[in-house]
Amino acid sequence: MINTPNEIVKQYNNSQNFKSLMGSRGLFEQTKMNARFYAGDQWYGTAYNSSRPLVRNNIIKRIGEYKMGVLAGGNTEICFAANEKGNLPEFLNEHFKFWSKSKHFEEKTANVLKDSFISGTGVLYTFWQSEENGEADINCEVLDILNVAFGDVTLDDVQKQPYIIVKNYRETESLKNTAIYFGANKDTVNNIKSDYLAGKTAVYTKFYKEKDKNGCVKVKAVVVTENAVIREPFDTNLTLYPICIFAWEKEKNNIFGQSEITNILPNQIAINRLITAQVWASMSMGMPIMTVNGDIITGEISNDPGQIIKVYGAGEDVKDAIQFVTPPDFSENFNQAINALVSNTLENAGGAGALYGSVAYNNTAAINALVKNNDISMKVLKLRYLDFLSEFGFIWLDFCTAYYGNKTFYNKAGEKFLFSKQNCKNTKFSVEVKQNDSE
Repeated sequence: MINTPNEIVKQYNNSQNFKSLMGSRGLFEQTKMNARFYAGDQWYGTAYNSSRPLVRNNIIKRIGEYKMGVLAGGNTEICFAANEKGNLPEFLNEHFKFWSKSKHFEEKTANVLKDSFISGTGVLYTFWQSEENGEADINCEVLDILNVAFGDVTLDDVQKQPYIIVKNYRETESLKNTAIYFGANKDTVNNIKSDYLAGKTAVYTKFYKEKDKNGCVKVKAVVVTENAVIREPFDTNLTLYPICIFAWEKEKNNIFGQSEITNILPNQIAINRLITAQVWASMSMGMPIMTVNGDIITGEISNDPGQIIKVYGAGEDVKDAIQFVTPPDFSENFNQAINALVSNTLENAGGAGALYGSVAYNNTAAINALVKNNDISMKVLKLRYLDFLSEFGFIWLDFCTAYYGNKTFYNKAGEKFLFSKQNCKNTKFSVEVKQNDSE
């Protein structure tokens, strides 16, 4: 496999070109628009005068928060089991609970869900990180799908990808020191230039799989900039790509998910416009436009209630001095149309919980009851999320085996267990995601 900087940047850009052609707007512009609407900035770029009451009834956020609450609600646990008897799974489970709290895993998975709802795909990246105290441990972070490239976009299985490239930005001087640490020569270091971001350089990390002499699959990686190799290809000691994704709505032969927001946008825009028209009409009826005959009324006037206006002339002059423009009368069916559109949008999006009232996100029993009576898409979404957590569990185990070496685990009773690669050599693990109902 060719892993020169030029080739890696070319491979990354090919994936970006594919994203730019997705849908009618391209993934980049569509994600930007979806994010604005989710946040409530739903009149951006319109021709409406800002002096008007630009009302927002944020249906999109209600649907998103409800569904994310359903997916992440309750007490969800990633549990490990092994084909051989012993204490290893017990201690792994205890350690994972401790690890997930210390690394804010629940918060990160919530961000994956939010990214997935907005862009269509959430990405969780796992890595080995050195700590300030000199120790090191497994960590993970949420990546923007816009900065992740896949070798074959028609494969929706991450682990079957020929390669994955992750782009980020690092301080240029720090990057030069990293290159020197990994043996880069003077010319290579001089080729590390700052990009358009002041003092920072775009870095491309490419992961790919190769078989060793024993036929075992190993994940390798190489780190480059556009003009320099920061770290030559190296063995990560992993057997799985350290990346798992959650696609909100899956599309056949496409690794990128589809955002639900994209399909709701026309309804959201229509709702906002209808409500704005209704509010504007109500304001016009309550405070109608006043027309004044300037030949008869020469003094200053305002629209304040109870104002006394001096009018000079005969009775006919008084009658013609001030007129009010009668605004159009809105039918009672107008309100019904708005309510029907809001209700239909929520129901068609599977957001019944958002329509019929709020449900505590930790009340799994109530959530399950709603899901049971909701459409099948919510159930499929739930199963896909559990699969995502299961995939992460296998990646976490892969890191344990690759990097922990000899590590002492403790259980609740304070008993200790020495974890080593030898423990896992002939052990086959399984990962199960459990959800316990809580009232």
